[in-house]
Amino acid sequence: MIPGPAGPFALTRPAIAALAGLGAVTAALAGWVVVARRRDTHAAETSVTPIDPLVRDHTGSHFAAPDGVLPGQIGTVIDLRVDAVDLTATVIDLAVRGYLWIAETTGAEGRLDWQISRRAPADSLLAPYEAQLLDILLPAKTETVYMSSLQMPGSRVDIGRIPEMMYADARLRGWFRRTPEHLGALTGYGVGVLLAGLVVTAVLAVSIGNAMIGVAVCGVGAVCALAGTLLPIRTARGHLLVAHVAALRHYLSEFNVDDLAPADRELVLTRAAPYAVVLGQLGPWLTAMGRLDTAADGTPGIDWYDTASSDTANLPAFLTALDGVLARGAHLRNLP
Repeated sequence: MIPGPAGPFALTRPAIAALAGLGAVTAALAGWVVVARRRDTHAAETSVTPIDPLVRDHTGSHFAAPDGVLPGQIGTVIDLRVDAVDLTATVIDLAVRGYLWIAETTGAEGRLDWQISRRAPADSLLAPYEAQLLDILLPAKTETVYMSSLQMPGSRVDIGRIPEMMYADARLRGWFRRTPEHLGALTGYGVGVLLAGLVVTAVLAVSIGNAMIGVAVCGVGAVCALAGTLLPIRTARGHLLVAHVAALRHYLSEFNVDDLAPADRELVLTRAAPYAVVLGQLGPWLTAMGRLDTAADGTPGIDWYDTASSDTANLPAFLTALDGVLARGAHLRNLP
């Protein structure tokens, strides 16, 4: 027998109250989504005063990225995914910061090859994804590896959980609301409430009636799940970082070593190298390096990239080779 004079889905007072609650929740979440999207759109469209990446003090000029962003994080925040170039820039950054040493060498049949060696162990100064990448390139008890061996058929650089770790790092630093590969907590809660609502609807329909209460619960879950997908991934701080990175890219494209004291030029250019890689400004960087007297700081050459020719002309070839190795690792990671 159908419970109640009008069936289990009758608009009783409890059912009407539940539907009113659904309307209130819907209105609140809709307002939240609209405000968040407008705020982030405003942040994205607002022109910002470019931050000078050079910090000057009594010791000279030093390169400093906006909001402390690391080279590998830049591409992730801009396009919401981890690409091979982001990992390549991270490798260069690890070399610049003294964890790796890259040296040109001669391989089989006189072909150009590169040696990647460990200079210092991972420590607490590294982000988790940086330490993981260091361990992938040079596993335990491995002190050096050759590019040619990484490129051999059957060789695999498994980047593992690095993308997830980079997304988590972006969330920790306040640039992301949620990771791009996941729907987010609000959507997860919404799906859970939706499923619970289906159970409540079924139970009420075959017992005491007022099944519209369960329908209202389903509606709340559906609205929460939808709101979670509509919220922007980047926060207002993330959008602001994108604007500052655009200014940094412009700075690197017009970099002039003559604006720096001779003793500061190598240090600034070296620190800027991984940012030039990830922002597509390697050409201007190489031009600036070509004009640099690397012996001006008292030590000839750059200490993180060793070459017999005393210049960095072969660095683009190294980056291309490393991009290929890491891109293959990312491809294999995504295979079922």
